[in-house]
Amino acid sequence: MIMEYLIATHSYMASGLRDAVEVLSGKKQKIAVINAYIDSDNFETELEKTLQTIQSQNIIVLTDLLSGSVNQALMRYKGDKRLYLAAGVNLPFALALLETDAEADPEARLRSCVKQAREQMVFEKI
Repeated sequence: MIMEYLIATHSYMASGLRDAVEVLSGKKQKIAVINAYIDSDNFETELEKTLQTIQSQNIIVLTDLLSGSVNQALMRYKGDKRLYLAAGVNLPFALALLETDAEADPEARLRSCVKQAREQMVFEKI
């Protein structure tokens, strides 16, 4: 199963997350990024162009905030069967995603990665 990835976030979080994943995992996956709202370009136009350039059968899209404007823009593509959207992304999630079998069912992969990322969120008074 051909799979590509898009990280779309406010400001430079998208490119920073991709860079961190590549440093830590050593893998060079096909990860497109959109750093939204950092210049005068229209984010929604950039999103549309980026999705048109990705020719994969399946695209996993990672966003920063569930109710944020980036995520809301992606919800307009709800009928696109290629897209799988995960909101509230963090580094443990992204690493887990890229370490799982890309041939596995995308929904199962995402559910597993969400579980792993939640387990990485802890609080400890030190």
